[in-house]
Amino acid sequence: AAEISKLAREWWSAGFAETDSLESFTAILDEMEEMGVLARKGDLYALRSQRIAAMLGGRNEIGTGLEALIDRAPRRRPDPLTSHRRIAKRWSPLTLRQEASLQKLLADPAGPKIVLLGATEGSGLAHLREAIDVLVTAPNVGWPKPRQLKSS
Repeated sequence: AAEISKLAREWWSAGFAETDSLESFTAILDEMEEMGVLARKGDLYALRSQRIAAMLGGRNEIGTGLEALIDRAPRRRPDPLTSHRRIAKRWSPLTLRQEASLQKLLADPAGPKIVLLGATEGSGLAHLREAIDVLVTAPNVGWPKPRQLKSS
């Protein structure tokens, strides 16, 4: 991820100006893996298949495309922390930013003893508990097991 980030910034610094941390750039790569564009083995990323490589074109086409990007302004400000982690066969209702915020709150010994989370059916309320359980059981977190209160 660090090497790909370095190369991406060298080719198109304006397009990656908002992804200032390796964590935010890795979130982009992980999202591309979830979409089936990239494959990951350990810390290494590669194109998932020869078919995807063929869609990108030959070496000259890719080079021409990259050169055209150098001076182009990005269309939108990318924010990879608005992505969602994949849990089993569905997407987590929590964004990566919400997960990081929750981790920060719960890791702080002087932090809050109660954290209220809300969601709608459309955002995955039925799977919120599963997303919290994945975070709580993550290695090196050491959070207490949360109690879930019923509400309406």
